[in-house]
Amino acid sequence: MDFSGAGWAVTPLGENKYRIVAPDDIREEVHDFVASQGAKILAMQVKEPSLEEIFLTFVK
Repeated sequence: MDFSGAGWAVTPLGENKYRIVAPDDIREEVHDFVASQGAKILAMQVKEPSLEEIFLTFVK
């Protein structure tokens, strides 16, 4: 899949598996983009930092 025109930070993780990093919730946009490429999303996860992870970024 070619994400070059999407404008997101995309890292391939394996065959048909990607990590997309964005500051906002872009799930709908990702779905629309993938569908426009003729593909389907079988699973999607959102990972937000925990309070501990946020705290550690400020004290380091």
